[in-house]
Amino acid sequence: DGKKSPFSPSRPAPIASAFGSGKGQQQQMVLRGLGSRDWDGVGLPVESGIRITPGHFFRSKQTFRRPISVEAYVRCAVKSSGSTNGVSSLNSPHRNRLSATSHHSSSSSSSSSSLPSTISTEISMTLFATDYGATSGYAIESGAYGNKVRIVSPNGQEDRITVGRNVEWHTIRIDALANGQVRYYYNGHCIAIHQDSSLKFGHLQFTPVGCDMEVRDIRATTPSAVHMYTSTVPFTSTAPSPAAMEDDEKLQ
Repeated sequence: DGKKSPFSPSRPAPIASAFGSGKGQQQQMVLRGLGSRDWDGVGLPVESGIRITPGHFFRSKQTFRRPISVEAYVRCAVKSSGSTNGVSSLNSPHRNRLSATSHHSSSSSSSSSSLPSTISTEISMTLFATDYGATSGYAIESGAYGNKVRIVSPNGQEDRITVGRNVEWHTIRIDALANGQVRYYYNGHCIAIHQDSSLKFGHLQFTPVGCDMEVRDIRATTPSAVHMYTSTVPFTSTAPSPAAMEDDEKLQ
């Protein structure tokens, strides 16, 4: 294209601290890992975090509830062959039940010269996942149609936003508020707001559809706690403060 994406991580975006103590409430910091103690699924530990291959999922053992903000650094690892050689199982009795629900093509006329337009690059993060598919629960999927972010909510709402290829590290985030509002973010920018209160609690899940997916620095923020699932890479959050989350709950 030759044009810089308006959602580029190099562009300044509003950042609210996830550690604020709004209205006298102090958040507890909970440090967790990216191994079988905290996650189910199949993944390969890599220097930056975890790698998941198509046909598998990576799902939190912990159940989360509204209001919550979940965020992670992700990218499509296009250099991988997609082979599962060397991949370690993380207590996944349902690994063969994975059914990716995104069936669209990822070819795009704006493909990069270093990335063939025929390669499928969809990777997704879902909150309150209802099955092992890529668009179950509240879903944000980058690499859709090659250069778009696809947003899907259980009530049928769907948005597609052009942001560029997803082979570089980028942040994706979902805020599920108590008032039923669901906000979706890409690189710190709010790109979609849906109204859907159908799901109240559930797991956080990562699912690659067409390529290996790398994930690092996962953060789940509630009014009372910050759950960090990370390795050794520094993490900058764009999640809301407790005060902001409390104010959101009062919205009608």
